[in-house]
Amino acid sequence: GEQPIFLEMRSVKFQWGGKEATLVFLRDVTEQKQMQDNLVYLAQRDPLTGLANRTSLMDYLKKAIASVSQSKNGLVAVFFLHIDRLGRINDTLGHAMGDLLLKEITKRLTIFTRGDDNAARVSGDEFVVILSNLIPMEAVSSVAQKMIDRLSEPYFLKGNEWEITLSIGISICPNDARDPETLLEYAEMALH
Repeated sequence: GEQPIFLEMRSVKFQWGGKEATLVFLRDVTEQKQMQDNLVYLAQRDPLTGLANRTSLMDYLKKAIASVSQSKNGLVAVFFLHIDRLGRINDTLGHAMGDLLLKEITKRLTIFTRGDDNAARVSGDEFVVILSNLIPMEAVSSVAQKMIDRLSEPYFLKGNEWEITLSIGISICPNDARDPETLLEYAEMALH
């Protein structure tokens, strides 16, 4: 669709020939608005993958916990993923190839995120996926297995085939904790 235009309007009242008149100034601020939106977007995103960053993830996790607490059923599961030996790929093939691999991993990871779920890149080789309203408990391990299977399938990059291995740690609200920091911490501890 067409891009919206943003206008700033200022008006000044004054006397004109004994009558009150209003002078209106319009200024096109579309470019400034786009730059501001872009800065907000960049502050919440990982620049390479476009996924949420840690700050944005914690905001989302807070909301997911609040939602489950209100409904009194369902679970919020935090999946903490570590891509094994990504550093070695970067060292042997260069960072450009490592970045390409991370983008492909991201594409596969977002298959598991529904509209209200969230995936984030929290460090160079670590990702977090938050899935809410998972019922029953068995669904959590089933999703984890699917993630491992999907992400472990071969990647075809620039004519070469690559395989990765990964580790996943999981924490669950309300079973393990009810606050975002502790849940993330527990999922990371489970990973290690």
